[in-house]
Amino acid sequence: MKNDIFGIPVTTNSEKAITHINHFYEQVFTYGQKWNTILEAINSDPNCVLAHVLAADFHIARNSREDAVSSLETAKSILNQSTREITSRERLYFSSYWSLIIDGSLPQAQLHLATNLKINPTDLFSLKRSQLYAFVQGDSKEMLAIIHRVENECVGKPYFHSMRAFALEQVGEASAADQDAHYSLEIEPKDVWGHHAILHTHLAEARIEEGIRWFHQHKQLWSDSMSFFYTHMYFHLALFHLESNDVKSAIDIFDTHLWLSQTNDYSKTKSSEDLSFSRNDKTNLQDQLSAINVLWRAEMCSEDPSPLTHRWKDLLSPVLARSSLESSGEGLYDLLVLRLLYANGEKDRAREFQVKLKEWISKQNERKEELENGFLTTIEAIAAENDGDSAKAAQLMGRALPHLAVVGGSVEQRDVLIDFYMQLLLATNQTDTLEQFLQTRPNTQRNARLRKT
Repeated sequence: MKNDIFGIPVTTNSEKAITHINHFYEQVFTYGQKWNTILEAINSDPNCVLAHVLAADFHIARNSREDAVSSLETAKSILNQSTREITSRERLYFSSYWSLIIDGSLPQAQLHLATNLKINPTDLFSLKRSQLYAFVQGDSKEMLAIIHRVENECVGKPYFHSMRAFALEQVGEASAADQDAHYSLEIEPKDVWGHHAILHTHLAEARIEEGIRWFHQHKQLWSDSMSFFYTHMYFHLALFHLESNDVKSAIDIFDTHLWLSQTNDYSKTKSSEDLSFSRNDKTNLQDQLSAINVLWRAEMCSEDPSPLTHRWKDLLSPVLARSSLESSGEGLYDLLVLRLLYANGEKDRAREFQVKLKEWISKQNERKEELENGFLTTIEAIAAENDGDSAKAAQLMGRALPHLAVVGGSVEQRDVLIDFYMQLLLATNQTDTLEQFLQTRPNTQRNARLRKT
């Protein structure tokens, strides 16, 4: 047995294996590009169950389900045949990833990690993934509850406070979140999730200009991060500009950092073969989500959206290759893909995708009613708007609003659907309803413009 950086035993006698496992944790926490270090852990100890399970995590992150399944099958074989004593933590990790990848049950995957955290409350990697699963399910209260269950053992530890900060911001406690995020950086300057949480608090408190300045003062600190984190941080910068009604700056960010043209493709600026992730990846779900999200918002803010047409078209092929018109299990992404199809005039594909999404919702055992109220109703609203029935779309979005968390994503990511609703109210001259709704929103320059429209 060797202890990892959390002080928890791992079933291996290889010092190199544990070093690579620890390096993998660090790469995940810092959103680095070298997650493939976990493959070296397997080379150092081919019988280490944890290494194979963490390899599945790496493969899922790079959108290779086939390799993830292979890693889990290898881990299962070792568990069944090993003469070594495998720890309960490693067995729970295996069960969690098996539930996630093989069975497709996110709630069950989260339950196994919750059990592990009761036994090993300092397991910050398990905490990171458990919070992610709550996030994907749109359960911000559970994101914070997960933190509270282990905070007595984790206060003051690197990477803990950025996770707590993000959860605090998502439940509306921006001031406390901001304080915790800054503290996370005092403990560990490499904790870029703290930087991310600070951008969230700036937007939540409508400190737009301050947020833009803060971004540019610190952007070099994540310039070498993996594609999801790099593009996601620029997604936040674009949101600041859109909230200020500065569409041009947002589109410039789209062109140079979110969805690069051939001439602006920075992903090949490093040729090292040991990088497992590039800085921009058009096949990545989260990169696509950020790009579509910003483009749709820019369209809604634009008096003349025609210059965006070629950008919508440029998004189509990579997104179709990634989506295959099947549910991704992440509702917000699927809604954005649907909007992308309609933006490109792909009505037949959009209708086909709607049928697939409805079939997926009908098969869900957990949260089915919420999915119908939030996810399905928004699908119908997007279709109605495309059919020219803005009044019906507005009515549907009004019904969906209390249930939008079920589609997942952060409050700020889901705000594209709030913008959609407000634009529908404008299009149907429902100014009184719009004014009442705006009273619940941050007093940003963009919302001030909407009041005058």
